[in-house]
Amino acid sequence: MTPRPFFSTLCFTSLLLGTLTSSAQPDASTPNDGLSISHNAGTEHFHLQWWAKEDNHYFIEISEDLQEWQLVPLTMEGANTPANYGFSSSSDKLFLRLVYAEDPDTAFRSRYPAPDLGELPDWWQIFYFQALGIDPQGDVSGNTFSNVWHYENAEHPFDFFLDDEPTIQIDSGDGQTGDAGAILPQTLRVLIEVDGQPSVNAPVVFEVPSGLGLVRDSANGGAWGKRVTVRTDVSGYAEVQFRLPFALDYTAAIDTFPDVFKNTPPDVFFEAFTLGGFGTQRLTAGSWHSAALDGEGQVWTWGRNHYGQLGDGSTVDKWFPQVVSELDPAIQISGGYESTYALLADGTVKAWGRNNHGRLGDGTTTDRSNPVTVAGLTSIHQVVGGFDHALALDEDGSVWSWGRSNSGQLGHGNTDTEMSPVKIDGFANVARLAAGY
Repeated sequence: MTPRPFFSTLCFTSLLLGTLTSSAQPDASTPNDGLSISHNAGTEHFHLQWWAKEDNHYFIEISEDLQEWQLVPLTMEGANTPANYGFSSSSDKLFLRLVYAEDPDTAFRSRYPAPDLGELPDWWQIFYFQALGIDPQGDVSGNTFSNVWHYENAEHPFDFFLDDEPTIQIDSGDGQTGDAGAILPQTLRVLIEVDGQPSVNAPVVFEVPSGLGLVRDSANGGAWGKRVTVRTDVSGYAEVQFRLPFALDYTAAIDTFPDVFKNTPPDVFFEAFTLGGFGTQRLTAGSWHSAALDGEGQVWTWGRNHYGQLGDGSTVDKWFPQVVSELDPAIQISGGYESTYALLADGTVKAWGRNNHGRLGDGTTTDRSNPVTVAGLTSIHQVVGGFDHALALDEDGSVWSWGRSNSGQLGHGNTDTEMSPVKIDGFANVARLAAGY
């Protein structure tokens, strides 16, 4: 279909700040979509912002003379969040045109000329990749068909299965039990088939809701996380390792919820369900302050806050628990002396509070009232805070330490202070950590 203009052509002079909003459909109940442009006074720099609600599709064109129109590289499908684009122009006038299209692919093809044989048009690259310079012969989907083949055949470049409908069969790993923080002995494995035949190299997304465990690619390793994409093997199988959450001290069972969506890999959801009560890892105490971890991965703190150990951006004491807001979901927490540590679901560690001797591990001695990343730590299983030092245990059973070492408490064979984590040599396969004074 030929796209219909969504807004009348809009003109901005180099001295004008303009904003225009309108409803995307004639139905008055449809939430507003909008387009705005702003100009930095005394410069040639402009800022364009576009936003759209629900699943509305648009493209934006810009011109300096109403003769030649250039496609603006903004995300084209509304997702209820603004898209931003900065550009420079020395022209006295700029013209913008926002066009709505029910079928963006058809609209673009009818509006813009076809590229040379074997090339990709700019609009196609921007629409699907939000970037230019995409390799025409690249195979983003992994289904052996090139990007230019997907363009020429009007297929979504990330759609591995094209018009086929894959099926998911849970092969193994369902219904296992284990203790808090344990890696289940059997991998979680699914079989992907199309028309009864194994689908080779198909992408499969394994996802775990926040706070209910972690997964990782069992074949290639890597960091633990809430979501991982794995390709099927030559027999059509994809599998991951599953680690139960540290935040819950219980025995858990796995349930599965397979689903398939057009243009996206099959999704397989795994959750750990509570069979027991709350565990000891939900609460921790530091010096004059306390912290708790809830089932959603939120960290709550209260008590003394002279050095920011409550992580709320202030140094004001709190008599009641309040959420550490600038923190992604955590799976384990530990209180140190006037400091607090949190292990996140992606295997990284955050710390906040007092930082003399570098106990927060961010390479400085600056106290932090908001969480900061402990430098260089990935794939961590446990973190513990001591008096002026801290320890972390990684997936290989190795131990990392940082902070003060006046009595050798860092385990490096010296009394040197370490401002960021350093691996302790000489031993491995550690199961659990504890830190003292």
